[in-house]
Amino acid sequence: LNALGNISHINIVKLYGFCADASHRLLVYELMPNGSLDRWIFSDNKNKLDWKRYGMVLLELIGGRKNLDCSKMESPLSWYFPAWAMSEIRKGNTMQVVDPNVKDSADTPLLVFLSNL
Repeated sequence: LNALGNISHINIVKLYGFCADASHRLLVYELMPNGSLDRWIFSDNKNKLDWKRYGMVLLELIGGRKNLDCSKMESPLSWYFPAWAMSEIRKGNTMQVVDPNVKDSADTPLLVFLSNL
């Protein structure tokens, strides 16, 4: 959760803090006028996030990069982040995809698991 608190993304709500004490669990995050994520994930609402978009947000969170980013990579072939990331993951270079700002504190097995979703 500490790593999630450091994430800044236009599609992700800011996590200010959390409590995990015995059986008590609490998240403190910024106000969301359209309701919390659990409302969209677990409801019968027809406007759910499809798996492709869900995967894209997850990939952007892990990598700390936008879907299309010309500034981070040298070759135009690698500008489309998902294609480059999948290529690296298939080669077994999952940690190459991880945001450098969280790489040192990253839970490597968890990131490998998430990247294979």
